[in-house]
Amino acid sequence: MHAMTFKSIMSTDFLSYLDTLTVKEALYQLKTTDHSSTSPNVYVVNADNKLVGSLSFKDLATSDQHAPISDIMSSTYLSLRLHEDLDNVSEQIKETNDFSIPIVNESNRMIGVVTTNDLRRTLEVDADFELSPLAGAGKRAPWLILLMIVGLLTGGVIKHFEQALETVVLLAIFIPLVMGSAGNIGTQSLAIVVRGLSLETFSRKAITRMLKKQLGTGILTGLACGLVITILISLLPYFGGSWLIGSIVGVAIFLSLSITCLIGAIVPLILYQFKMDPAFASGPCVTAISDILSLFIYFYMASALLKYL
Repeated sequence: MHAMTFKSIMSTDFLSYLDTLTVKEALYQLKTTDHSSTSPNVYVVNADNKLVGSLSFKDLATSDQHAPISDIMSSTYLSLRLHEDLDNVSEQIKETNDFSIPIVNESNRMIGVVTTNDLRRTLEVDADFELSPLAGAGKRAPWLILLMIVGLLTGGVIKHFEQALETVVLLAIFIPLVMGSAGNIGTQSLAIVVRGLSLETFSRKAITRMLKKQLGTGILTGLACGLVITILISLLPYFGGSWLIGSIVGVAIFLSLSITCLIGAIVPLILYQFKMDPAFASGPCVTAISDILSLFIYFYMASALLKYL
């Protein structure tokens, strides 16, 4: 890692009070001052605006109104210089429970705050950039090899249903459409979950709500996309104007999107439980599952209705 400036991720919206104020005076300033700070902490500075401590809103609200805030503040806190070498503080950043960390200049004067989550994401990005080519290949190659193997399995699915393809060649035209639609919604769903995992915002109840939401999103999106594609294929002469083929493609898209959206949310959660990096592994896994699933649904329906085509 390297020395970096926090200007790009630093916020200058923070609350700081002089160490000579009492709790009552600080609370009065808090109530009468417009601010947009999202940090649950306030910071204490001396007459030279040098950072000397921090305290939470809870401490401020529950302490003796006449006590000086210098008596209730914490003097043990993590702060960062504007130009800081992350090598020196990476472990502290990973272990701290503070929501935000104050940024100071060379004179220890406070100039901003940065959220701990933003700092942790910066550390992760730096770590990825610093991977050697061998290490990077070691993390990515196994999953890409898996994807190639799945490509062979996808070919096996097509081979299994070749009778339907030989009978109605027009079915082949819509293979990329069905596979691509399912893959896209699965990737979008997993991106939401991976971001939530990186921010550590998922509780058990939140996961249940999120899975229900993703299933609902998949069903509604699949219904809309399936209906539109059914109408277009059925009405456009270029595709033969067949309502049956339009319906097969439309229903296949509806079912694929409904299921794959949920799968895209479940896969990173499973990988996370097994201590695997969902950022590297989820994409290939979801792509593999969505490709096989969407093709199987599409050709199974086509084969079942072959005598009507």
